[in-house]
Amino acid sequence: MVTEYDVVSVNDVAELKTRVKDALSKGWQPYEGLQVSTSVVNGAAAPLYTQVLVKITEPPQVEEEFLVK
Repeated sequence: MVTEYDVVSVNDVAELKTRVKDALSKGWQPYEGLQVSTSVVNGAAAPLYTQVLVKITEPPQVEEEFLVK
């Protein structure tokens, strides 16, 4: 079950890699794929890299699941 949700958006792919690696070391997982959008600022392309991250926690098991039938 997804218990936490975060979004990392930066203009530099190297910074994105650093921030995602840091998040992975703290238990976050990428969700879906990397998104790239490009706008034009002062006549130049300005890419924005976005990665959604989630934390997944397994729900507690119910005692009945352990009983042998």
